[in-house]
Amino acid sequence: MLNFNEISDVKHRDFEEVMKIYKSSFSAQGREPDNIIRKRIQEHIFRLMVGYWEGRAIAMSFFYRLKDKRFFLLAYIAISKKFQNRGIGSKLMKHMLHVVKKDAKGQYLLMEVESPKYGKSREEKEKRVQFYKRLGAKELKGIYYTFPPHPGNKPTEMILMLIPNYPNGKMNGNLVKKLISMLYTDLYRKDKSDNLLKSMISNVPPYVELA
Repeated sequence: MLNFNEISDVKHRDFEEVMKIYKSSFSAQGREPDNIIRKRIQEHIFRLMVGYWEGRAIAMSFFYRLKDKRFFLLAYIAISKKFQNRGIGSKLMKHMLHVVKKDAKGQYLLMEVESPKYGKSREEKEKRVQFYKRLGAKELKGIYYTFPPHPGNKPTEMILMLIPNYPNGKMNGNLVKKLISMLYTDLYRKDKSDNLLKSMISNVPPYVELA
């Protein structure tokens, strides 16, 4: 029997198992270091949803509500390798949408997904993109977006995706700029003068198609 439970304490008995699933599912360049994840959970910046199968933690997702309370960032979602290809990821995503929409103003899940056009493990990255698309997620087209690099690392090219689709399949460019700025300044603690942030925002078109 699959069920879900939210964990808010890094001392919870299942937290370390969740971290193993997280670290085995994302490249070092595409994930946050352990200490940052722990700090965000402790400070109630990240929320953690865990999927259980017969009492065992086998799936996880970190999510975060942006200042524009209509949007939640689905920062990471992962399934234990032994339990993949069983529809568990789809059920977790549907549960996440339910959680978001139970919020007074929540409407959308925004996702940062590693681009399959760059780096290693491109086939695995493409599978992740297609997984989201099968659930109805749409890609923000024509947007250059990168994961903020950790010291000594290069930026990781990402795709921004949204579920459910935005009305008319189009977003105002100013809203997209606002969302990118909120991610960088509020979540990743970058200054508004950050050169990478300014570069990304300057290249956002007046309207952004979702497809």
